[in-house]
Amino acid sequence: MIGMVNAAQNPQAMISQLMNSNPQMKPVMDAINAAGGDPQKAFYGMAEKMGVDPQEILNMMTGK
Repeated sequence: MIGMVNAAQNPQAMISQLMNSNPQMKPVMDAINAAGGDPQKAFYGMAEKMGVDPQEILNMMTGK
């Protein structure tokens, strides 16, 4: 899914469309909006809030 968003011509529009078609995306969008629209800031903030090292998550996603 991350690849689809990155490849989209308008990633924000794609994320909005995903949110509208999947109610489970609402908390994700709420977190992004609370972070001033910055998904990276939202991700790092949520990871810190949950006591998780964000780099560990990124490493798992990239296979490192």
